[in-house]
Amino acid sequence: MITAKFENKGTYGIISVEGEVNILNNNEFKSIFNEAFNANQYKIIVNFSKTTYIDSSAISVIISSRNAIVAKNGIITFCCLPVTIEKVFGIIGFKGVVNFFKTLEEAVAYIESKK
Repeated sequence: MITAKFENKGTYGIISVEGEVNILNNNEFKSIFNEAFNANQYKIIVNFSKTTYIDSSAISVIISSRNAIVAKNGIITFCCLPVTIEKVFGIIGFKGVVNFFKTLEEAVAYIESKK
């Protein structure tokens, strides 16, 4: 089960993900990115603090969303990753592609510094 929400903060947006993101619910995960894009928001922080699991379908959504964000000269950052999910992103090489922050506050400070 997944609970995902988008909060538009004006100069950036936060996507918070709770629970497992897998093939059974990745359409909901994809729709939350689309909600951000429909709000013309391409500076995104993804908060994984309450995420327990992601599978390859979730990674696919993240990659396609990242590509859409980069195409609009936007920024995507991740914060509050549980160790297991951080390891997954490390294995697939995301550490050099997306900025990772320990806290939401650090991610906000970074994204706000990118005008």
